[in-house]
Amino acid sequence: MSLVLILFMSQMLGMPQLANAAGSSSQDETVVVEDSKEKNSQKETGWDKSSLEFISSGGSCTQITATIKNGNDSRPMDGTVSYKVYFSEKGNPKDGTVVAAGTVPALGTGNSHKLTYTPTQSGTYMFWAEQREGHPGQGELWSDGITVDMADCKEPDPEDEWDKSSLKFISNGGSCEQISAIVRNGADSRPMAGAVSYKVYYIENGNPKNGTVVHSGEIPALGSGESHTLTYTPEKSGVYMFWAEQREGHPGQGELWSGAIEVDLAECEEVEPEYPNLSIALSYEDCEALTATIKNDEESGDMLAGAVYEIYWAASGSATQGTVVDSGPIEPLAAGGSTQFTYTPTESGEYILKVYQTGGTQEFDPIWSSQLTVDLTACEDPEDPVDPEDPVDPEDPVDPEDPVDPEDPVDPEDPVDPEDPVDPEDPVDPVDPEDPVDPEDPEDPEDPVDPEDPVDPEDPEDPVDPEDPVDPEDPTDPENPVNPNKPADPPAKVPTKRLPKTGETDPALYYTTGLLFIISGAFLWVKSRRRRLDM
Repeated sequence: MSLVLILFMSQMLGMPQLANAAGSSSQDETVVVEDSKEKNSQKETGWDKSSLEFISSGGSCTQITATIKNGNDSRPMDGTVSYKVYFSEKGNPKDGTVVAAGTVPALGTGNSHKLTYTPTQSGTYMFWAEQREGHPGQGELWSDGITVDMADCKEPDPEDEWDKSSLKFISNGGSCEQISAIVRNGADSRPMAGAVSYKVYYIENGNPKNGTVVHSGEIPALGSGESHTLTYTPEKSGVYMFWAEQREGHPGQGELWSGAIEVDLAECEEVEPEYPNLSIALSYEDCEALTATIKNDEESGDMLAGAVYEIYWAASGSATQGTVVDSGPIEPLAAGGSTQFTYTPTESGEYILKVYQTGGTQEFDPIWSSQLTVDLTACEDPEDPVDPEDPVDPEDPVDPEDPVDPEDPVDPEDPVDPEDPVDPEDPVDPVDPEDPVDPEDPEDPEDPVDPEDPVDPEDPEDPVDPEDPVDPEDPTDPENPVNPNKPADPPAKVPTKRLPKTGETDPALYYTTGLLFIISGAFLWVKSRRRRLDM
């Protein structure tokens, strides 16, 4: 009402400036009211939907921590929030004092952040943090209480530092090449909490403890009963010792010594090995195999095992650049000894022998023989081109597998001569193709009756006529059989024939028979002689 009254009075009294001033004031008040309403509206609706929580907390006298997380179902934070660390020597830290403060960064959905603090007093600590503005809950959150006892972080007394380990040397030794010592943590001891140092002492003569340090190193932390080997390569002849320290706080002397190790470097001087003095040669004579000869000089060293030979071949030029056609090991060869081996060449060309040894203490460079030319064509006889693989002579083509001579085709397995077909296995067969009557059985197997003289030689008294073959003993005529109920007619009288007299027979028969007997006897004599020779 007062504002309206003032405006009315200013208009009535002609005071436009006052009216303008009042109007301006009214407009400003209206703007302030509207801004306040807008802020209240944002405050009511400005929560970014994030939600924080402490998911863990803990620590010790050295540091305490608490992990804060934005929920998995929450929205990302639009900005940061503050946190504080509360402390109370006794009682609830919420009622205590703030000992630290900081800022929690904006966290995405499901992200977390660790808060830390180094305590300075014994007591209980708690982390506090606020939620984002507009959070519908209490707007703050607390971690669990963390109790700290600073006495746990008190520096221990030197007497309490020993880790209960205990080292000792259990062996030592070596040579001019290397010395060594083995240090061990006792089986009843605790594991070492850290490494310790060791040294190597040297003196030319006397006690190495009074000598100088020539090497140092570190022994790693060893478990109960575990050992470690220390090594050193000596550079001078003399006496060496290994020294090592115990872990700090060890109740003993705090150090240990190995035994003395004497070294004489003269024992390691390299001895030049005796090498063989070999002479090698490759020879080829009379179209035989190549012969390789290896000799070792009498005043040289023995050739030890491991030597190898190789034979090289090339069609022409240098055989050393050719192909290896034969190789193998060579047996050890004493001084003054020699050995030989052969190789049969298969191609004409250049051959050379190589001997060498690799590995071991007697390695020596390759030794080459003189190069040898082999011409296999010179081994062929143009007058008698017999192939050694197939020794059939074209001039005399008797195959040793089938020794039948075409000039004299008598097979030694079946020696029947076509010119004289008497079988030596069955010499009794003197049948003359001109007169096929067997003298041992002069009957004709087809018809033993002589057509000139039809008298049966078995029964010359039985004059069987081939034209009337009626047997007088059985006068039944097959063409006119006799009726047994009617007596037969008496047989017709057969004319009697006489035997030929001496001088009437053909003399060629006697000559042929005699000749056959002579041939049979000669053949039997030859056969019996062969049997005696075979025995």
